[in-house]
Order: sequence, then C-alpha cells, then structure tokens
Amino acid sequence: MSKPRNRAWSPYWPIVLLALGFFGFWLATLWVVPTTAALLGIERCENRMEVISSAVHGETTPGQECLKPVDALAAYGTMGDMFGAVNALFSGLALAGVVLTLYWQARERRRDNKPFLIPSLDEQEDGTGGVVISKPGKASAVIGLPVVFGFSLTNSSPAAALNVHVQAGIAETSFKKGEALPLPIGPKGTSNLKLAGKIAGTDANTLVEKLRTGAILTLEVEVTYGNLEAVRWRTVVQYRLSLDEHARERDGTLLQAAIDDSQPESESPATGAWTGTTKIALVLTPVQGSWSFGEVEAS
Repeated sequence: MSKPRNRAWSPYWPIVLLALGFFGFWLATLWVVPTTAALLGIERCENRMEVISSAVHGETTPGQECLKPVDALAAYGTMGDMFGAVNALFSGLALAGVVLTLYWQARERRRDNKPFLIPSLDEQEDGTGGVVISKPGKASAVIGLPVVFGFSLTNSSPAAALNVHVQAGIAETSFKKGEALPLPIGPKGTSNLKLAGKIAGTDANTLVEKLRTGAILTLEVEVTYGNLEAVRWRTVVQYRLSLDEHARERDGTLLQAAIDDSQPESESPATGAWTGTTKIALVLTPVQGSWSFGEVEAS
C-alpha cells in the first residue's frame, strides 16, 4: 500500500482564506444585511405628549407609539456608513497580503537557484582523494602524524557554487582542518582539494588505538558554499575510518611505534622505518543516512 504524500504547508493559504472571508463579508454587507433590515426592520417614533384641548380645562395625555417600515435605500446608506471603517480595514489587509506575497516570491526566487556539491574522498585513478598518513615527525618530544585529506568536489546542479569552504574533522578527537577553494565550481563542474594537517598528542594516541583495534573512528566532512544571490548552503557527510585488512599488522605496528617513540628523530627506529614513499592509506566507508543538505541560517 502506498503511503499518503505529505503536503507541505503553503504560505498562500492564509491569503486565500482571507480573500474568501472578505468577499463573503462584503456580499453580506452589500445585499443580505440591508435587505433583511428593510424587510424586518421597524422604526419607533419617539414618545410624545399630545395636548387635548378641553372646553373646561387643558390636560395632557401620553401619545401613542407609531410604527413604520424602514426604507430599503435608507438601510443601504446606513449600513454603508456603518461598515465604511471595516471596508478600509480589509482594504489595508488586502494590500498587506499583496506585499507579503511579493516578499515570499522574491525570497523563494533567491533560493531556487541553488548549487549542490557532493564531496568524495574515494581514491581516484590519478592518486587524488582519500586519507593518507605519511612519515611522522617530532617536535619537542611530541610525535605528530601528518595526514592529508584529498577531496573531489562535484557540482551536480546547473547553478554555480561560490566561496566554497571544506572542513574535515575526526569526531573522536579535537582535530579539525578547513580550507577555502580559490575559485568557484561551475555548473556540473568538478574541483579537487587537499587538506594537510598534523594529528599530535592525545589525538594521535586516540587515532592509533582505535585504528589498531578496529574501533569506530568517524570523519565528518562539511562543505559550505553560496549561490549568485549570496544564499549559503551546506552539505555534510560522515565516513568511518579503518586500516586496510591486508596491511593492518604492518600499518598498526608503524603507527604504534611512532607514538611510543621518545628518542630523537635522528635515532628513532620508528621514524627510520618510514621512508619518503611509505604511506598509510585509510579505508573510508560512508555512514549510511549521514548525508544532509540545507540552507545555512544567517547569523
């Protein structure tokens, strides 16, 4: 059985209901109310005292009330005078509705022309993409693990993406690295970006421990960009990081030796095992359901 389709709330419904209500009220004012008043309405004469002349002496007696039908044209005029202020009020509300509609239309037009960037960290044929850890270095007896994130950014929309900024962070650590692209990404275009950083201290210990034991290590990628109307958008995706199963023992040994080493770099067996071409390429698995896309709220 197919599920019912969710209908989004439309901002035009209040305007339609207001217009229908105004039309019904106007029709009642124009025809129903005055006609009913003309058919059923009566006008009472004011009480008055009639002077009855008497030959003996003059005396006064209460006069009788008089009844007469209300004139239809007079009722129309009276009702028109009564609802003149109401008509002015509804005219103002109608004008406000028109202004609000124009504002909504202009707002939606700014958001219709929106780009959509898809960040990819998969290894490409030219060697770009992925997450690679290279030869560690030591500064003040603290081992730093150089890491490079290679991104491929694809614009899947017919709108250009301007002021593109990419940020990568490992959720289980405090490591974050971001950089902006120097050029926009055109419609259906692709651009590559490499983020180079260094994971050191307790963050390096956490990274190595989780990689060696196969625990969950989450990389969160956030890409923000704008369209030609200066509206900002954001794409977010998460990856799970792990060591290659076929090289887990070797890579785990290298990483553990790097963070355990306390000797000077020139005498370090760990850093000595890392040649200029030795690299550890991490395996990335996209987290299902982690993709998200939306507008960045202006602060």
